Amino acid sequence: MSTASVARVYSEASQMKDYFEEEKEKIEKKKLKEMAKEPVDVQIFKNGLSCLGKTFNNARHAYLNLNISNNNLVSIVVSLAIYFDYSLGYR
Repeated sequence: MSTASVARVYSEASQMKDYFEEEKEKIEKKKLKEMAKEPVDVQIFKNGLSCLGKTFNNARHAYLNLNISNNNLVSIVVSLAIYFDYSLGYR
């Protein structure tokens, strides 16, 4: 086999390797995108809450810290919650 033939074979092999790496990357991105659509388990949020505090008039309690960074989450989708405060109206 001549040097040119060997070089051509290596070049084609390199192109095939690049193609398969790109395809593998596309598949991984697609998997991550699908995983991002899955809801996060409520227990993750419960375990991540800490530092329970009171409001200024001691009428209510609220968690002040949320740490969920060590749960290998792909993403978190946040939705807008509209609630009704009888004294102020919609927010």
